Amino acid sequence: MRSAFPYSLPFLLTACAPLPPAPPDTPSSGHLHETRSGAPNARVKIPKPVTRIPVLSKPKPSPPLETYTVVVNDVPVEDLLFAIARDAAIDIDIHPDVQGSVTVNAVDQTLPRILERIEGQVAIRHELRGDTLVVMPDTPFLETYRVDYVNMERKSSSQVGTSTKIATSSGGAANNGGGNTSNTLISNISTNRFWSTLARNIMAILNGTGAKGPSARAQDAENIDPPGSNAVIINAESGLVTVRATAAQHRDIRLFIHRVMANARRQVLIEATIVEVELSDDHQAGIDWETFNTGAGPRASQSVMGAFPLHLSTSNTTGLTLGYADAPSGSGKLDISLTIKLLQQFGNTRVLSSPKIMTLNNQTALLKVVDNEVYFEVELEEKEDEESNTTDLRVKTRVKTVPVGLLMNVTPQINNQDSVTLNVRPTITRIKEYREDPGVAIIASRLADSDITSRVPVVQVRETESVLEVKSRRIAVIGGLMQDRIRKERDSVPWLGDLPGIGNLFKYRHRNSVKTELVIFLRPTVIRDASIQTDLSDFHRFLGK
Repeated sequence: MRSAFPYSLPFLLTACAPLPPAPPDTPSSGHLHETRSGAPNARVKIPKPVTRIPVLSKPKPSPPLETYTVVVNDVPVEDLLFAIARDAAIDIDIHPDVQGSVTVNAVDQTLPRILERIEGQVAIRHELRGDTLVVMPDTPFLETYRVDYVNMERKSSSQVGTSTKIATSSGGAANNGGGNTSNTLISNISTNRFWSTLARNIMAILNGTGAKGPSARAQDAENIDPPGSNAVIINAESGLVTVRATAAQHRDIRLFIHRVMANARRQVLIEATIVEVELSDDHQAGIDWETFNTGAGPRASQSVMGAFPLHLSTSNTTGLTLGYADAPSGSGKLDISLTIKLLQQFGNTRVLSSPKIMTLNNQTALLKVVDNEVYFEVELEEKEDEESNTTDLRVKTRVKTVPVGLLMNVTPQINNQDSVTLNVRPTITRIKEYREDPGVAIIASRLADSDITSRVPVVQVRETESVLEVKSRRIAVIGGLMQDRIRKERDSVPWLGDLPGIGNLFKYRHRNSVKTELVIFLRPTVIRDASIQTDLSDFHRFLGK
Protein backbone atom coordinates (compact mmCIF):
# COMPACT_ATOMS: atom_id res chain seq x y z
CA MET A 1 0.00 0.00 0.00
CA ARG A 2 2.88 2.34 0.77
CA SER A 3 4.66 1.51 -2.47
CA ALA A 4 1.62 2.22 -4.60
CA PHE A 5 0.94 5.69 -3.30
CA PRO A 6 4.06 7.52 -4.73
CA TYR A 7 3.15 6.29 -8.20
CA SER A 8 -0.44 7.46 -8.04
CA LEU A 9 0.28 10.97 -6.88
CA PRO A 10 2.02 12.21 -10.04
CA PHE A 11 -0.90 10.77 -11.98
CA LEU A 12 -3.37 12.77 -9.96
CA LEU A 13 -1.33 15.89 -10.23
CA THR A 14 -1.00 15.58 -13.92
CA ALA A 15 -4.70 15.04 -14.32
CA CYS A 16 -5.59 18.13 -12.35
CA ALA A 17 -3.13 20.48 -14.09
CA PRO A 18 -4.77 23.15 -16.33
CA LEU A 19 -4.36 22.81 -20.10
CA PRO A 20 -2.09 25.34 -21.83
CA PRO A 21 -3.76 27.80 -24.22
CA ALA A 22 -4.07 26.54 -27.81
CA PRO A 23 -1.69 28.15 -30.30
CA PRO A 24 -3.24 30.28 -33.02
CA ASP A 25 -4.25 28.40 -36.18
CA THR A 26 -1.52 29.25 -38.63
CA PRO A 27 -1.92 27.04 -41.71
CA SER A 28 1.12 26.31 -43.77
CA SER A 29 1.69 28.14 -47.02
CA GLY A 30 1.41 25.02 -49.11
CA HIS A 31 -1.72 23.47 -47.67
CA LEU A 32 -3.91 24.94 -50.40
CA HIS A 33 -1.86 23.23 -53.08
CA GLU A 34 -1.96 19.79 -51.51
CA THR A 35 -4.56 17.26 -52.50
CA ARG A 36 -6.15 15.42 -49.66
CA SER A 37 -6.12 11.70 -49.94
CA GLY A 38 -9.84 11.50 -49.19
CA ALA A 39 -10.92 14.10 -51.76
CA PRO A 40 -12.43 12.68 -54.99
CA ASN A 41 -10.49 13.17 -58.17
CA ALA A 42 -12.49 15.31 -60.60
CA ARG A 43 -10.77 13.74 -63.57
CA VAL A 44 -12.01 10.24 -62.83
CA LYS A 45 -14.71 9.26 -65.36
CA ILE A 46 -18.01 7.83 -64.28
CA PRO A 47 -17.96 4.09 -64.93
CA LYS A 48 -20.29 2.76 -67.55
CA PRO A 49 -23.39 0.93 -66.33
CA VAL A 50 -23.12 -2.80 -66.13
CA THR A 51 -25.31 -4.33 -68.82
CA ARG A 52 -24.16 -7.92 -68.50
CA ILE A 53 -24.53 -9.98 -65.37
CA PRO A 54 -21.33 -11.83 -64.43
CA VAL A 55 -21.50 -15.52 -65.13
CA LEU A 56 -21.42 -17.60 -61.98
CA SER A 57 -19.51 -20.80 -61.74
CA LYS A 58 -21.41 -24.00 -62.32
CA PRO A 59 -22.68 -25.68 -59.17
CA LYS A 60 -21.14 -28.91 -58.12
CA PRO A 61 -23.03 -31.93 -59.41
CA SER A 62 -25.16 -33.66 -56.83
CA PRO A 63 -24.32 -37.27 -56.06
CA PRO A 64 -26.35 -39.81 -58.03
CA LEU A 65 -29.39 -41.33 -56.35
CA GLU A 66 -29.20 -44.91 -55.23
CA THR A 67 -31.09 -47.37 -57.42
CA TYR A 68 -33.02 -50.50 -56.52
CA THR A 69 -34.45 -53.52 -58.32
CA VAL A 70 -37.97 -54.67 -57.44
CA VAL A 71 -39.60 -57.67 -59.12
CA VAL A 72 -42.90 -58.78 -57.53
CA ASN A 73 -46.13 -60.39 -58.70
CA ASP A 74 -49.45 -59.78 -56.92
CA VAL A 75 -47.86 -58.77 -53.62
CA PRO A 76 -49.76 -56.80 -50.95
CA VAL A 77 -48.69 -53.20 -51.12
CA GLU A 78 -47.98 -52.88 -47.40
CA ASP A 79 -45.56 -55.83 -47.50
CA LEU A 80 -43.79 -54.37 -50.52
CA LEU A 81 -43.44 -50.96 -48.88
CA PHE A 82 -41.93 -52.49 -45.74
CA ALA A 83 -39.39 -54.39 -47.82
CA ILE A 84 -38.43 -51.28 -49.77
CA ALA A 85 -38.03 -49.23 -46.57
CA ARG A 86 -35.85 -51.95 -45.05
CA ASP A 87 -33.52 -52.08 -48.06
CA ALA A 88 -33.39 -48.26 -48.29
CA ALA A 89 -32.67 -47.98 -44.55
CA ILE A 90 -35.44 -45.42 -43.92
CA ASP A 91 -38.35 -45.29 -41.50
CA ILE A 92 -41.87 -45.82 -42.80
CA ASP A 93 -45.39 -45.13 -41.53
CA ILE A 94 -48.29 -46.81 -43.34
CA HIS A 95 -51.90 -45.75 -42.88
CA PRO A 96 -54.26 -48.59 -41.85
CA ASP A 97 -56.52 -47.96 -44.87
CA VAL A 98 -53.73 -48.64 -47.37
CA GLN A 99 -54.52 -51.86 -49.18
CA GLY A 100 -54.22 -53.47 -52.58
CA SER A 101 -51.88 -55.68 -54.60
CA VAL A 102 -48.98 -54.65 -56.81
CA THR A 103 -47.25 -56.30 -59.76
CA VAL A 104 -44.14 -54.48 -60.87
CA ASN A 105 -40.82 -55.19 -62.56
CA ALA A 106 -38.43 -52.30 -61.84
CA VAL A 107 -34.73 -52.76 -62.59
CA ASP A 108 -32.21 -50.18 -61.36
CA GLN A 109 -34.84 -47.58 -60.54
CA THR A 110 -34.60 -44.78 -57.99
CA LEU A 111 -36.82 -44.79 -54.92
CA PRO A 112 -39.07 -41.88 -56.08
CA ARG A 113 -39.56 -43.60 -59.43
CA ILE A 114 -40.51 -46.92 -57.80
CA LEU A 115 -43.00 -45.20 -55.48
CA GLU A 116 -44.50 -43.36 -58.46
CA ARG A 117 -45.04 -46.63 -60.30
CA ILE A 118 -46.68 -48.16 -57.24
CA GLU A 119 -49.00 -45.16 -56.94
CA GLY A 120 -50.08 -45.80 -60.52
CA GLN A 121 -51.55 -49.17 -59.47
CA VAL A 122 -52.80 -48.47 -55.95
CA ALA A 123 -54.65 -45.36 -54.78
CA ILE A 124 -51.98 -44.14 -52.37
CA ARG A 125 -49.71 -41.14 -51.99
CA HIS A 126 -46.52 -40.63 -50.04
CA GLU A 127 -44.69 -37.85 -48.25
CA LEU A 128 -41.10 -37.76 -47.06
CA ARG A 129 -41.04 -36.12 -43.63
CA GLY A 130 -37.40 -35.95 -42.69
CA ASP A 131 -36.11 -39.52 -42.67
CA THR A 132 -39.60 -41.02 -42.45
CA LEU A 133 -41.63 -42.16 -45.45
CA VAL A 134 -45.33 -41.61 -44.75
CA VAL A 135 -47.79 -43.56 -46.94
CA MET A 136 -51.52 -42.77 -46.85
CA PRO A 137 -54.61 -43.30 -49.03
CA ASP A 138 -54.92 -40.98 -52.02
CA THR A 139 -57.74 -38.83 -50.68
CA PRO A 140 -58.37 -35.31 -52.01
CA PHE A 141 -56.25 -32.54 -50.51
CA LEU A 142 -55.67 -28.87 -51.25
CA GLU A 143 -52.74 -27.63 -53.29
CA THR A 144 -52.12 -24.08 -54.51
CA TYR A 145 -50.61 -23.30 -57.92
CA ARG A 146 -49.03 -20.04 -58.97
CA VAL A 147 -50.37 -18.79 -62.32
CA ASP A 148 -48.88 -15.46 -63.40
CA TYR A 149 -51.25 -14.02 -65.97
CA VAL A 150 -53.04 -10.73 -66.34
CA ASN A 151 -56.52 -10.54 -64.81
CA MET A 152 -58.40 -9.57 -67.95
CA GLU A 153 -60.93 -10.90 -70.40
CA ARG A 154 -60.64 -9.67 -73.99
CA LYS A 155 -63.05 -9.87 -76.87
CA SER A 156 -62.33 -8.46 -80.29
CA SER A 157 -64.49 -8.59 -83.38
CA SER A 158 -64.05 -7.24 -86.88
CA GLN A 159 -66.04 -7.30 -90.09
CA VAL A 160 -64.96 -6.88 -93.67
CA GLY A 161 -67.66 -6.75 -96.29
CA THR A 162 -68.96 -5.22 -99.44
CA SER A 163 -72.39 -4.88 -100.94
CA THR A 164 -73.50 -4.06 -104.46
CA LYS A 165 -77.07 -3.30 -105.37
CA ILE A 166 -78.23 -2.39 -108.87
CA ALA A 167 -81.57 -0.63 -109.27
CA THR A 168 -83.60 -1.56 -112.35
CA SER A 169 -86.67 0.09 -113.79
CA SER A 170 -89.60 -1.54 -115.58
CA GLY A 171 -92.54 0.36 -117.06
CA GLY A 172 -91.29 3.70 -115.80
CA ALA A 173 -91.25 2.56 -112.16
CA ALA A 174 -88.08 1.83 -110.27
CA ASN A 175 -87.86 -1.67 -108.94
CA ASN A 176 -85.06 -2.76 -106.68
CA GLY A 177 -84.81 -6.43 -107.48
CA GLY A 178 -83.37 -8.77 -104.90
CA GLY A 179 -81.55 -10.72 -107.60
CA ASN A 180 -79.33 -7.70 -108.32
CA THR A 181 -77.85 -7.62 -104.83
CA SER A 182 -74.46 -9.12 -104.04
CA ASN A 183 -73.16 -9.17 -100.46
CA THR A 184 -69.88 -10.45 -99.07
CA LEU A 185 -69.22 -10.33 -95.34
CA ILE A 186 -66.35 -11.77 -93.29
CA SER A 187 -66.75 -11.66 -89.52
CA ASN A 188 -63.93 -12.47 -87.11
CA ILE A 189 -64.47 -12.93 -83.37
CA SER A 190 -61.60 -13.52 -80.96
CA THR A 191 -62.43 -14.19 -77.32
CA ASN A 192 -59.81 -14.59 -74.60
CA ARG A 193 -61.22 -15.70 -71.24
CA PHE A 194 -58.11 -17.14 -69.68
CA TRP A 195 -59.24 -17.62 -66.10
CA SER A 196 -62.72 -18.98 -66.79
CA THR A 197 -61.32 -21.35 -69.42
CA LEU A 198 -58.64 -22.53 -67.00
CA ALA A 199 -61.28 -23.23 -64.34
CA ARG A 200 -63.39 -25.27 -66.77
CA ASN A 201 -60.37 -27.27 -67.91
CA ILE A 202 -59.32 -28.11 -64.35
CA MET A 203 -62.88 -29.16 -63.51
CA ALA A 204 -62.83 -31.44 -66.56
CA ILE A 205 -59.67 -33.10 -65.22
CA LEU A 206 -61.26 -33.52 -61.79
CA ASN A 207 -64.45 -35.00 -63.19
CA GLY A 208 -62.48 -37.60 -65.15
CA THR A 209 -61.43 -40.85 -63.57
CA GLY A 210 -57.85 -40.89 -64.85
CA ALA A 211 -55.74 -43.88 -65.83
CA LYS A 212 -56.35 -46.10 -62.82
CA GLY A 213 -57.41 -49.64 -62.20
CA PRO A 214 -61.02 -50.70 -61.56
CA SER A 215 -60.56 -50.91 -57.80
CA ALA A 216 -58.91 -47.48 -57.67
CA ARG A 217 -61.68 -45.93 -59.76
CA ALA A 218 -64.35 -47.41 -57.53
CA GLN A 219 -62.63 -46.07 -54.45
CA ASP A 220 -62.03 -42.60 -55.93
CA ALA A 221 -65.63 -42.31 -57.10
CA GLU A 222 -66.69 -41.60 -53.53
CA ASN A 223 -64.00 -38.95 -53.02
CA ILE A 224 -64.37 -36.92 -56.25
CA ASP A 225 -66.23 -33.67 -55.73
CA PRO A 226 -69.37 -33.29 -57.83
CA PRO A 227 -69.38 -30.80 -60.74
CA GLY A 228 -70.01 -27.22 -59.71
CA SER A 229 -68.55 -27.66 -56.24
CA ASN A 230 -65.77 -25.60 -54.69
CA ALA A 231 -63.00 -27.99 -55.72
CA VAL A 232 -61.37 -25.23 -57.78
CA ILE A 233 -60.75 -21.86 -56.13
CA ILE A 234 -59.31 -19.19 -58.43
CA ASN A 235 -58.09 -15.82 -57.24
CA ALA A 236 -57.26 -14.03 -60.46
CA GLU A 237 -56.23 -10.82 -58.66
CA SER A 238 -53.29 -12.56 -56.96
CA GLY A 239 -52.70 -15.24 -59.60
CA LEU A 240 -53.39 -18.21 -57.31
CA VAL A 241 -55.31 -21.38 -58.15
CA THR A 242 -56.20 -23.74 -55.31
CA VAL A 243 -57.45 -27.20 -56.21
CA ARG A 244 -58.82 -29.96 -54.01
CA ALA A 245 -57.94 -33.23 -55.72
CA THR A 246 -56.11 -36.51 -55.33
CA ALA A 247 -52.37 -36.87 -55.88
CA ALA A 248 -52.90 -38.47 -59.28
CA GLN A 249 -55.17 -35.63 -60.34
CA HIS A 250 -52.70 -33.07 -59.01
CA ARG A 251 -50.01 -34.56 -61.25
CA ASP A 252 -52.24 -34.13 -64.28
CA ILE A 253 -53.23 -30.61 -63.24
CA ARG A 254 -49.61 -29.61 -62.62
CA LEU A 255 -48.57 -30.84 -66.05
CA PHE A 256 -51.55 -29.15 -67.69
CA ILE A 257 -50.88 -25.75 -66.08
CA HIS A 258 -47.21 -25.96 -67.04
CA ARG A 259 -48.08 -26.57 -70.70
CA VAL A 260 -50.76 -23.88 -70.73
CA MET A 261 -48.44 -21.23 -69.32
CA ALA A 262 -45.59 -22.24 -71.63
CA ASN A 263 -47.82 -21.56 -74.66
CA ALA A 264 -49.70 -18.56 -73.28
CA ARG A 265 -46.48 -16.69 -72.45
CA ARG A 266 -44.98 -17.06 -75.91
CA GLN A 267 -44.86 -13.78 -77.76
CA VAL A 268 -44.08 -12.61 -81.24
CA LEU A 269 -42.73 -9.38 -82.69
CA ILE A 270 -44.56 -8.38 -85.87
CA GLU A 271 -42.90 -5.91 -88.22
CA ALA A 272 -45.06 -4.50 -90.99
CA THR A 273 -43.90 -2.25 -93.80
CA ILE A 274 -46.46 -0.75 -96.18
CA VAL A 275 -44.99 0.53 -99.44
CA GLU A 276 -46.74 2.37 -102.25
CA VAL A 277 -45.11 1.96 -105.66
CA GLU A 278 -45.90 4.53 -108.35
CA LEU A 279 -45.64 2.32 -111.40
CA SER A 280 -43.62 3.56 -114.34
CA ASP A 281 -44.89 3.49 -117.94
CA ASP A 282 -43.12 0.19 -118.61
CA HIS A 283 -44.79 -1.58 -115.67
CA GLN A 284 -48.42 -0.50 -115.85
CA ALA A 285 -49.48 -4.14 -115.47
CA GLY A 286 -48.05 -4.23 -111.96
CA ILE A 287 -44.97 -5.55 -110.22
CA ASP A 288 -43.45 -8.58 -111.91
CA TRP A 289 -42.63 -10.81 -108.93
CA GLU A 290 -40.95 -13.34 -111.21
CA THR A 291 -37.98 -10.96 -111.27
CA PHE A 292 -37.19 -11.86 -107.67
CA ASN A 293 -36.86 -15.55 -108.55
CA THR A 294 -33.88 -15.02 -110.86
CA GLY A 295 -30.39 -13.78 -110.19
CA ALA A 296 -28.90 -12.83 -106.86
CA GLY A 297 -30.73 -11.32 -103.93
CA PRO A 298 -33.85 -12.38 -102.09
CA ARG A 299 -36.03 -15.05 -103.60
CA ALA A 300 -39.80 -15.14 -103.36
CA SER A 301 -41.91 -18.27 -103.17
CA GLN A 302 -45.35 -19.26 -101.98
CA SER A 303 -46.49 -22.16 -99.83
CA VAL A 304 -49.95 -23.06 -98.65
CA MET A 305 -49.76 -23.78 -94.89
CA GLY A 306 -46.31 -25.28 -95.44
CA ALA A 307 -47.61 -28.05 -97.69
CA PHE A 308 -45.77 -27.53 -100.97
CA PRO A 309 -43.69 -24.75 -102.59
CA LEU A 310 -44.93 -22.70 -105.52
CA HIS A 311 -43.66 -19.71 -107.45
CA LEU A 312 -45.00 -16.42 -106.23
CA SER A 313 -46.56 -15.39 -109.53
CA THR A 314 -46.11 -15.63 -113.24
CA SER A 315 -44.84 -12.84 -115.40
CA ASN A 316 -47.06 -9.77 -115.71
CA THR A 317 -49.73 -11.12 -113.35
CA THR A 318 -51.91 -8.53 -111.70
CA GLY A 319 -54.28 -8.75 -108.80
CA LEU A 320 -53.73 -9.81 -105.21
CA THR A 321 -50.62 -11.93 -104.69
CA LEU A 322 -49.40 -13.66 -101.56
CA GLY A 323 -46.02 -15.23 -100.95
CA TYR A 324 -43.04 -15.61 -98.67
CA ALA A 325 -39.59 -14.15 -99.26
CA ASP A 326 -36.57 -16.13 -98.12
CA ALA A 327 -33.16 -14.73 -97.39
CA PRO A 328 -30.40 -15.45 -99.91
CA SER A 329 -28.16 -18.40 -99.16
CA GLY A 330 -25.44 -17.64 -96.65
CA SER A 331 -27.22 -14.70 -94.99
CA GLY A 332 -28.86 -14.77 -91.62
CA LYS A 333 -32.09 -12.95 -92.43
CA LEU A 334 -33.77 -10.88 -95.09
CA ASP A 335 -33.70 -7.12 -94.77
CA ILE A 336 -36.95 -5.42 -95.75
CA SER A 337 -35.10 -2.28 -96.82
CA LEU A 338 -33.22 -4.31 -99.43
CA THR A 339 -36.51 -5.53 -100.88
CA ILE A 340 -37.85 -1.98 -101.03
CA LYS A 341 -34.79 -0.90 -103.01
CA LEU A 342 -35.41 -3.72 -105.46
CA LEU A 343 -38.95 -2.44 -105.98
CA GLN A 344 -37.58 0.86 -107.29
CA GLN A 345 -37.02 -0.74 -110.68
CA PHE A 346 -40.81 -0.69 -111.15
CA GLY A 347 -41.24 2.97 -110.21
CA ASN A 348 -40.96 5.44 -107.38
CA THR A 349 -41.45 3.88 -103.95
CA ARG A 350 -42.85 5.55 -100.87
CA VAL A 351 -43.06 3.94 -97.43
CA LEU A 352 -46.46 4.82 -95.98
CA SER A 353 -45.90 3.25 -92.58
CA SER A 354 -43.54 0.86 -90.86
CA PRO A 355 -45.09 -0.19 -87.54
CA LYS A 356 -43.71 -2.75 -85.12
CA ILE A 357 -45.79 -4.39 -82.44
CA MET A 358 -45.26 -7.23 -79.97
CA THR A 359 -48.09 -9.37 -78.66
CA LEU A 360 -48.67 -12.60 -76.79
CA ASN A 361 -49.82 -15.85 -78.30
CA ASN A 362 -53.45 -15.72 -79.51
CA GLN A 363 -53.86 -12.11 -78.36
CA THR A 364 -55.22 -9.55 -80.79
CA ALA A 365 -53.05 -6.47 -81.21
CA LEU A 366 -54.32 -3.21 -82.67
CA LEU A 367 -52.19 -0.50 -84.22
CA LYS A 368 -53.82 2.80 -85.13
CA VAL A 369 -52.00 5.78 -86.65
CA VAL A 370 -54.71 8.07 -88.01
CA ASP A 371 -55.80 11.68 -88.19
CA ASN A 372 -59.43 12.26 -87.28
CA GLU A 373 -60.50 14.61 -90.04
CA VAL A 374 -63.45 16.74 -88.96
CA TYR A 375 -66.43 17.62 -91.14
CA PHE A 376 -69.86 18.96 -90.32
CA GLU A 377 -73.25 17.61 -91.18
CA VAL A 378 -75.54 20.58 -91.78
CA GLU A 379 -79.32 20.44 -91.45
CA LEU A 380 -81.35 23.36 -92.73
CA GLU A 381 -84.99 23.76 -91.75
CA GLU A 382 -86.99 26.42 -93.57
CA LYS A 383 -90.27 27.61 -92.03
CA GLU A 384 -92.54 30.24 -93.59
CA ASP A 385 -94.71 32.53 -91.50
CA GLU A 386 -97.93 33.28 -93.44
CA GLU A 387 -98.95 36.22 -91.26
CA SER A 388 -95.71 38.16 -91.50
CA ASN A 389 -94.79 36.73 -94.90
CA THR A 390 -91.28 35.96 -93.68
CA THR A 391 -89.11 32.89 -93.78
CA ASP A 392 -87.29 31.56 -90.76
CA LEU A 393 -84.22 29.43 -91.31
CA ARG A 394 -82.91 27.11 -88.64
CA VAL A 395 -79.44 25.65 -89.00
CA LYS A 396 -78.23 22.59 -87.09
CA THR A 397 -74.74 21.18 -87.36
CA ARG A 398 -73.26 17.94 -86.11
CA VAL A 399 -69.55 17.33 -85.78
CA LYS A 400 -68.40 14.12 -87.41
CA THR A 401 -64.96 12.63 -87.83
CA VAL A 402 -63.47 10.19 -90.27
CA PRO A 403 -60.16 8.41 -89.51
CA VAL A 404 -57.51 8.88 -92.18
CA GLY A 405 -54.32 6.87 -91.93
CA LEU A 406 -53.31 3.32 -91.01
CA LEU A 407 -55.30 0.86 -88.95
CA MET A 408 -54.02 -2.69 -88.53
CA ASN A 409 -55.10 -5.50 -86.25
CA VAL A 410 -53.33 -8.83 -86.10
CA THR A 411 -53.86 -12.04 -84.14
CA PRO A 412 -50.92 -14.49 -84.06
CA GLN A 413 -50.74 -18.15 -83.12
CA ILE A 414 -47.34 -19.75 -82.52
CA ASN A 415 -46.80 -23.48 -82.93
CA ASN A 416 -43.96 -25.66 -81.67
CA GLN A 417 -42.02 -25.37 -84.96
CA ASP A 418 -41.78 -21.55 -84.65
CA SER A 419 -44.31 -21.02 -87.42
CA VAL A 420 -46.74 -18.17 -86.86
CA THR A 421 -50.30 -18.24 -88.17
CA LEU A 422 -51.45 -14.66 -88.64
CA ASN A 423 -54.90 -13.23 -89.02
CA VAL A 424 -54.02 -9.78 -90.31
CA ARG A 425 -56.18 -6.92 -91.52
CA PRO A 426 -54.39 -3.74 -92.62
CA THR A 427 -56.57 -0.79 -93.61
CA ILE A 428 -55.30 2.40 -95.24
CA THR A 429 -57.65 5.32 -95.79
CA ARG A 430 -57.25 8.74 -97.36
CA ILE A 431 -59.55 11.55 -98.40
CA LYS A 432 -59.91 11.52 -102.15
CA GLU A 433 -62.10 14.59 -102.59
CA TYR A 434 -65.03 16.50 -101.11
CA ARG A 435 -68.60 16.52 -102.41
CA GLU A 436 -71.25 19.12 -101.77
CA ASP A 437 -74.41 18.06 -99.96
CA PRO A 438 -77.16 18.66 -102.58
CA GLY A 439 -79.88 19.17 -100.01
CA VAL A 440 -78.04 22.01 -98.32
CA ALA A 441 -77.14 23.54 -101.68
CA ILE A 442 -80.79 23.61 -102.81
CA ILE A 443 -82.00 25.37 -99.69
CA ALA A 444 -79.05 27.77 -99.70
CA SER A 445 -79.78 28.75 -103.30
CA ARG A 446 -83.19 30.02 -102.28
CA LEU A 447 -81.68 32.41 -99.78
CA ALA A 448 -80.19 35.71 -100.73
CA ASP A 449 -76.49 36.20 -100.10
CA SER A 450 -76.12 32.76 -98.52
CA ASP A 451 -72.77 31.00 -98.51
CA ILE A 452 -73.91 27.94 -96.58
CA THR A 453 -72.22 24.78 -97.84
CA SER A 454 -71.80 21.27 -96.54
CA ARG A 455 -68.82 19.37 -97.90
CA VAL A 456 -68.74 15.64 -97.25
CA PRO A 457 -65.40 13.83 -97.69
CA VAL A 458 -65.06 10.93 -100.08
CA VAL A 459 -62.81 8.42 -98.35
CA GLN A 460 -60.76 5.94 -100.32
CA VAL A 461 -60.22 2.67 -98.45
CA ARG A 462 -57.61 0.06 -99.26
CA GLU A 463 -57.68 -2.97 -97.02
CA THR A 464 -57.15 -6.69 -97.06
CA GLU A 465 -58.00 -9.46 -94.63
CA SER A 466 -56.19 -12.78 -94.72
CA VAL A 467 -55.03 -15.77 -92.68
CA LEU A 468 -51.51 -16.95 -93.50
CA GLU A 469 -48.72 -18.99 -91.97
CA VAL A 470 -45.16 -17.67 -91.90
CA LYS A 471 -41.96 -19.08 -90.47
CA SER A 472 -40.26 -16.99 -87.82
CA ARG A 473 -38.03 -14.25 -89.33
CA ARG A 474 -39.41 -14.82 -92.83
CA ILE A 475 -41.28 -12.16 -94.73
CA ALA A 476 -44.81 -12.52 -96.05
CA VAL A 477 -45.68 -10.34 -99.03
CA ILE A 478 -49.17 -9.13 -99.86
CA GLY A 479 -49.38 -7.17 -103.09
CA GLY A 480 -51.59 -6.37 -106.03
CA LEU A 481 -53.71 -3.63 -104.44
CA MET A 482 -53.68 -1.28 -107.44
CA GLN A 483 -55.49 1.98 -108.07
CA ASP A 484 -55.61 4.79 -110.64
CA ARG A 485 -55.34 8.36 -109.50
CA ILE A 486 -55.71 11.57 -111.52
CA ARG A 487 -53.04 14.09 -110.67
CA LYS A 488 -53.91 17.71 -111.47
CA GLU A 489 -51.30 20.43 -111.66
CA ARG A 490 -52.08 24.12 -112.06
CA ASP A 491 -49.86 27.19 -112.28
CA SER A 492 -50.20 30.76 -113.55
CA VAL A 493 -48.23 33.95 -114.05
CA PRO A 494 -48.76 36.29 -111.12
CA TRP A 495 -51.30 39.08 -111.78
CA LEU A 496 -51.64 38.16 -115.46
CA GLY A 497 -53.37 34.89 -114.72
CA ASP A 498 -56.13 36.75 -112.85
CA LEU A 499 -57.04 39.02 -115.74
CA PRO A 500 -60.59 38.46 -117.01
CA GLY A 501 -60.90 37.08 -120.48
CA ILE A 502 -57.22 36.68 -121.32
CA GLY A 503 -56.15 35.19 -117.97
CA ASN A 504 -56.29 31.65 -119.31
CA LEU A 505 -53.49 32.47 -121.72
CA PHE A 506 -51.14 32.83 -118.78
CA LYS A 507 -52.25 29.67 -116.93
CA TYR A 508 -50.86 26.15 -117.00
CA ARG A 509 -52.98 23.04 -116.47
CA HIS A 510 -51.84 19.45 -116.57
CA ARG A 511 -53.72 16.23 -115.86
CA ASN A 512 -51.80 13.03 -115.43
CA SER A 513 -53.05 9.52 -114.72
CA VAL A 514 -50.93 7.73 -112.10
CA LYS A 515 -51.23 4.04 -111.30
CA THR A 516 -49.97 2.86 -107.92
CA GLU A 517 -49.66 -0.55 -106.31
CA LEU A 518 -49.72 -1.19 -102.58
CA VAL A 519 -47.32 -3.81 -101.21
CA ILE A 520 -47.42 -5.02 -97.59
CA PHE A 521 -44.46 -6.82 -95.99
CA LEU A 522 -45.01 -8.78 -92.78
CA ARG A 523 -42.23 -10.37 -90.76
CA PRO A 524 -43.04 -12.18 -87.50
CA THR A 525 -40.24 -13.03 -85.09
CA VAL A 526 -40.83 -15.45 -82.23
CA ILE A 527 -39.40 -13.93 -79.04
CA ARG A 528 -38.06 -16.36 -76.46
CA ASP A 529 -36.10 -13.88 -74.34
CA ALA A 530 -37.39 -10.31 -74.50
CA SER A 531 -34.04 -8.70 -73.73
CA ILE A 532 -32.01 -6.09 -75.58
CA GLN A 533 -28.97 -8.39 -75.39
CA THR A 534 -30.69 -11.41 -76.97
CA ASP A 535 -33.76 -11.53 -79.20
CA LEU A 536 -34.24 -7.74 -79.30
CA SER A 537 -30.61 -6.94 -80.11
CA ASP A 538 -31.65 -5.36 -83.44
CA PHE A 539 -33.15 -2.45 -81.49
CA HIS A 540 -30.00 -1.76 -79.47
CA ARG A 541 -28.90 0.91 -81.94
CA PHE A 542 -31.95 3.02 -81.13
CA LEU A 543 -30.87 3.42 -77.50
CA GLY A 544 -27.88 5.57 -78.41
CA LYS A 545 -24.33 5.26 -77.22
